[in-house]
Amino acid sequence: MKNCKCMKTDSHQWAPLVLRLALAIIFFAHGGQKLFGWFRGYGIHGTAVFFAQTMHMHPATFWAVLVGCGEFFGGVLMFFGFLTRLAALDLCIIMLVALKAMSG
Repeated sequence: MKNCKCMKTDSHQWAPLVLRLALAIIFFAHGGQKLFGWFRGYGIHGTAVFFAQTMHMHPATFWAVLVGCGEFFGGVLMFFGFLTRLAALDLCIIMLVALKAMSG
């Protein structure tokens, strides 16, 4: 595993940095919408109602807080480059669950 390129980041390219920052800002904003109602979001209550009625996720408030914190703090971690792989795993799991829930 010494030559595994999947675990190495090339510091001479700007694309990974730009991608990481863009994703961080998007997820920070989405988490802020779910938790605090920022950026015309619905806050925890509105997100919980959406989860309960549309996605049939119960207990809805628990899932709303969990997803909001995952997106918000995952975006913060990604932005600052701290525990980026753990934050990326968290955000991937959240998006996979959202994809599954929305597809039926």
